[in-house]
Amino acid sequence: MSDIITIRLEQRLSEQLRAAIEGAEDLTPAMDDISERLLESTRRRFDTESGVSGVPWKKSRRAIEDGGKTLQESGRVYRA
Repeated sequence: MSDIITIRLEQRLSEQLRAAIEGAEDLTPAMDDISERLLESTRRRFDTESGVSGVPWKKSRRAIEDGGKTLQESGRVYRA
């Protein structure tokens, strides 16, 4: 004998599930948000010259000698 399971979804729930599935197909908005947050975080670390955990970067020889900031002589790394 075979067991049969029948699930009946209310129309509203069915529509919500369909919308959730369709929304998950295009992750572009979520990825855009994530990339913007990562960019902001990276720029903040350059400004504060510190790592993700808040530990200050070791001063580069150039920054010590010229009085500048580590990894920011030309701005190329910051803009990359």
